[in-house]
Amino acid sequence: MEILIYTLIVFVLLGCAFKLSQWGWTARIVFGALLAAFVAWSERYAVQQSKTQLADYLANVTALQNMAVVVTVDSVFCFGYAFCHFQDMYVTDQQRGRWWLTILKWYPSLLVFPVTFYAFTQTLFVAVGVDFSTTVCFFAIACLVGLPLLAEGCKWPVPERDGRVEMQLLSGCFVCVLGLISTESGKIVYKVQEATADWHMIALSAGVFAVLFALGIVIDRIKYRLKR
Repeated sequence: MEILIYTLIVFVLLGCAFKLSQWGWTARIVFGALLAAFVAWSERYAVQQSKTQLADYLANVTALQNMAVVVTVDSVFCFGYAFCHFQDMYVTDQQRGRWWLTILKWYPSLLVFPVTFYAFTQTLFVAVGVDFSTTVCFFAIACLVGLPLLAEGCKWPVPERDGRVEMQLLSGCFVCVLGLISTESGKIVYKVQEATADWHMIALSAGVFAVLFALGIVIDRIKYRLKR
């Protein structure tokens, strides 16, 4: 389970970094400052955590279901932005002003906040004997400086913008799969119901499919002849 969590963290950070690499330095620094402020705000909760509490949280069915929802929403935004980018919606004057395109463009990631909190708590566990305020300052500075630099570093292996969008899409796919696997609860049991095959409904579905398929071919040929 821990291997899945750490792998998920890596892909979340990579996806966020590739998304930030398409922004300017000002937007990156603003997001890094927002993440650093989140670290400073979550100190009161992070210092109260223990490894046992985190393990219980990862075993809680309700918490896993809520996290699965966050993973799904984050993946939808990632896929939506990638598809809109490859359809050149961000370079068309008629579609550039659409509000939902703006949201997709400036949406970094929701998962980066719980990932940051988890990494922050693990840092507190490792930094035994170090003052909490010192650890918070160093971790906040790492978020403020490290994430924008990591985004800039993504341009070195993948200088093309389209390539970075593809890498973000691949990271989003891994996050979606790993996130749903890691948030699956073993306590959920599905009862298998025995039932015989309904051949009438199968034949009806096949007939509807065949009729719609033939209708689509006819309509396509009619459109082709009208264009000629």
